[in-house]
Amino acid sequence: LEHQDQVASIASRGSEGDRLYVTVDTSGGKTPVESAVLLYTSNGSEEMRLNWASEEWFTAPAVVKGDRVEAIAPPGMTHGVLYLRDRNDFLITSERLPPVNEVGYGKRGSDFLEDGFAYRPGLVSLIKVGESAVSSAEKQSLDVTALQAALEHARKTVETPVSETPYAKAMRRLRKEIRALDGIPEATLETLTYFPVSIW
Repeated sequence: LEHQDQVASIASRGSEGDRLYVTVDTSGGKTPVESAVLLYTSNGSEEMRLNWASEEWFTAPAVVKGDRVEAIAPPGMTHGVLYLRDRNDFLITSERLPPVNEVGYGKRGSDFLEDGFAYRPGLVSLIKVGESAVSSAEKQSLDVTALQAALEHARKTVETPVSETPYAKAMRRLRKEIRALDGIPEATLETLTYFPVSIW
């Protein structure tokens, strides 16, 4: 295709707290990135799927800052991929996404991600929501004992190396305790209400 030899490549990717980023190599006359979006899931773990066989993916904003693209991890995000488009409308992803004929139809989206900004940024973001929820609940004289315990557990978890089961369980517990506090705005946050976590 015309201009395919001008498509930039991902130079690096990583996260800082709840902020995800990629840097793009546009050296040698490669075309700059013009727009980006974050695609993410909050049930990319067996601990989060319950009886569902598949994952659901959603979109969140991303910001292009020259050769760096950033996004804030939505609270409870288990995996994410940054989708970048250059001015010639070529797609660049934060990591290689294999075609269906390589992975098969039975694989879930997060299963074949090498990195996927897995677990930690989404848990950091969820902890911030939990801290806000404590403040909101205390203003209404609600009991925050269970939420405080879930927050403490999440804070300890986020200091450990990323591993699916402990991170997913910490997210699940914290989501449940935030949603249990009726009447606070954090309990109705869209990213926490995609799935019926009250049974957890």
